[in-house]
Amino acid sequence: MKSFFLLPLLLMNSAFPGHSPLFVDPTGTYILKGEVKKNKIVGHYGELRVRLLDPGTAAFCFYLNNGYPNYASIALMDTLNYADNRLYYRS
Repeated sequence: MKSFFLLPLLLMNSAFPGHSPLFVDPTGTYILKGEVKKNKIVGHYGELRVRLLDPGTAAFCFYLNNGYPNYASIALMDTLNYADNRLYYRS
């Protein structure tokens, strides 16, 4: 019964094109786990940490590794603009 009551409210809320989406706080730690074969990590694995500094700025730390056999990796740390629930990065 509750879902029957909430459905019209959700549909009515999305019907207004000028309505902005709800604010989403991206703060958190996000982990990508690689697959383990013969005690070696193969495939991609890494970690992304994000902290919202203010409503328009977020700091992030990103690490990604390619895994066995070449172990190519990348790491980034920066502050980014945060608007429309998206982080924007320009090199």
